Amino acid sequence: MIGELGRLGRVEIAKGGTGSRVAALALLGLALLALLLVLVLPLGALRARLAEDIAGYQGVLAIEGEIARRQVELRDAARSLGDPGALNDLLLAGSSDAVAMAGLHERTRELIAAARASLISIQQLPPGDEGGHRRIALRVQFAADLPGFQRIAYALESGRPAVIVTNLYVRARSARAAGVVNPLDIQMDLIAYRKEGAS
Repeated sequence: MIGELGRLGRVEIAKGGTGSRVAALALLGLALLALLLVLVLPLGALRARLAEDIAGYQGVLAIEGEIARRQVELRDAARSLGDPGALNDLLLAGSSDAVAMAGLHERTRELIAAARASLISIQQLPPGDEGGHRRIALRVQFAADLPGFQRIAYALESGRPAVIVTNLYVRARSARAAGVVNPLDIQMDLIAYRKEGAS
């Protein structure tokens, strides 16, 4: 219906029924959904990708900042690698395998005693040549608690001369090891180096 002429000569537009209102709302909803699918969702995905890229760049900047802060330290470390004298601090003292072996043996005994662990055995392994240095090795067995074992391993690996811990075996001494003073049986091979010379 287009309209009716009222008493005063005005045109009145007839109002549509509820069916046409529902159809109009449905069309409006579909238009908003299409707008959402075309514009908003791709923008959300783009935003997520940009956030990932920004996080990646921030990580790279943090690493570069750390390198810049440690530049002097890293430069000195790189110089010391090229300096043969810098390695002397890492090597066992001694002019022969026997003297170097005795030094490593004594140091190992002292560390085990300081950690209140129980030394079971120390066995000398055959020395050998490796990269221009003499390899000195021991196999050590001892009983300790966990903190004592941690102190021994840390002291061996972080101390000077440098000692490499390999072939590590750790097991509980018994099923009721919690009540035992040193509940762990530990076996490890220790490798250290000395300058190659007369043996």
